[in-house]
Amino acid sequence: HAQSLFFLGTYAILALNGNAPPSWVPVSVPTAQGAFLMYITIASLWRVLVGYHSTAQIAVGAVVGALAAKLWHALSIRSLNVALSKALPAEIQGPVMLAVGVAGILVVGKIPEKLAARAKKKEG
Repeated sequence: HAQSLFFLGTYAILALNGNAPPSWVPVSVPTAQGAFLMYITIASLWRVLVGYHSTAQIAVGAVVGALAAKLWHALSIRSLNVALSKALPAEIQGPVMLAVGVAGILVVGKIPEKLAARAKKKEG
């Protein structure tokens, strides 16, 4: 999970770096990058606190995920972005990429599972 969280977060931070935010993004680039960094850090620390992973496991996952994101980002700039620009109209490229990223973070972070467990705990 740490590897996936750090891959998604690092890729999002790199993708935003140096780019003016699209008009549909309601926050500045540094704010969005900070939000991604804060989320992946808190989610990773949470996994250590509840005993799902050790600090060492999180550290290794963070390094592997961040390096994979850096490599994928470098490759995607050269080819994936060109293919995306040909496949989708410009006005929906950003929202589609945002939706995929948010879906990935939700699935990897297991937010729905955490919310359901918390709701059950309050009921019983």
